[in-house]
Amino acid sequence: MEYFEDYYLRLVHEMVRTILKLLFNIDTVDANKELEKSKEQKEKYDMLIALAKEGKINEAENILYEDGFISNKDDLKIGVLFYDYLVGLNDEFLESHDYRKKEAYDGLEMLLKKNGYDDIENIL
Repeated sequence: MEYFEDYYLRLVHEMVRTILKLLFNIDTVDANKELEKSKEQKEKYDMLIALAKEGKINEAENILYEDGFISNKDDLKIGVLFYDYLVGLNDEFLESHDYRKKEAYDGLEMLLKKNGYDDIENIL
């Protein structure tokens, strides 16, 4: 099982890196700095991360998919970076909160589709 979790870790990290470069022309290392340019984006991201740290990962995902949470292309960074954060958490923590790294991959794909970027996964 560990092999598959590592596979999804690498896959999501590469997807995030590619999405950030293609859609926003930023590197992964600069992405959090980009979020800090918008107080609203930073607050939304911090709220999702705080919920994830409390083990409320599914609740955070539900908020992410609420209508209006992501209101424009720039807000998409919030979700992309959220999933990148999730796959970086250790397997024991995720499993203890009924979550797997594959779910982060699936969630990232769904987020892209919901926001009109369903063709990007074919590019990746």
